[in-house]
Amino acid sequence: MNERQHIDFDELIALVHDQAQLEHESRDLSACNTQFDQLCAQFHEDVRHLGRKAALQQWVQQPQQHWARLIDGSAHRVRIDTMVRLFVVMAESLPVRDGVIATVLAAHMDAEQRQQLVMQYIYHPYMQSNAVSVDSLLEDAFYGDEQGIDSQAALRGIVVLQLVMEAVGNVGRFLAQPAAVMAFLWWWMGMGGNAQRAAVLAQDADQSCSMANIVLTALSHGVFPRSARGLETLQDTVWKQSFEDLEISDS
Repeated sequence: MNERQHIDFDELIALVHDQAQLEHESRDLSACNTQFDQLCAQFHEDVRHLGRKAALQQWVQQPQQHWARLIDGSAHRVRIDTMVRLFVVMAESLPVRDGVIATVLAAHMDAEQRQQLVMQYIYHPYMQSNAVSVDSLLEDAFYGDEQGIDSQAALRGIVVLQLVMEAVGNVGRFLAQPAAVMAFLWWWMGMGGNAQRAAVLAQDADQSCSMANIVLTALSHGVFPRSARGLETLQDTVWKQSFEDLEISDS
């Protein structure tokens, strides 16, 4: 079988565009920032009036479910408006970002079990049982063997995030956490060049982005998860099967 020796991220995204025959309208940067800032202000207002958990339920539950279904392949249409809400809350609540990552790491779990684990962590990130559950996922990802990694779930996550980022344009700091998630997923698969580019993009959007700094530090020391060994070469069929069914929708 033919194997892809050098991963070209631009080629990957171009293939997605060709497959889905997507056409993105250029969007006005100031309008995008205004939209994101307005959503951000609304989220904080809901937190004040409803409380943190109720606001998170209102803002995150549906987008998180949509993200999970895109990851496991049970959904194929990327709803931009839904993902925008997830981007906004990721910028304001790091447990939401970590929940987005945990969804990919837990792709092997039953959908209902996975959703419960992730949402409980998002609602109560400092509760010991929730923190231990997510820490276990991260530990398994770092120390697990090659067979334990779900490369298709990670690649679908990367492509979904990239498509949404292209659709919304440069919206400043609201791109930092999605780009950092991409950096983590690339790093998790052992693809250092792509991980570095995504991490730098996250830092450009927000210099204080902790996940981007973690990935860049790991890369500078040559540290990768054990499960990443051998993933620098992925068969073409794995790449194409990871994203060929995805398309986007404004609603």
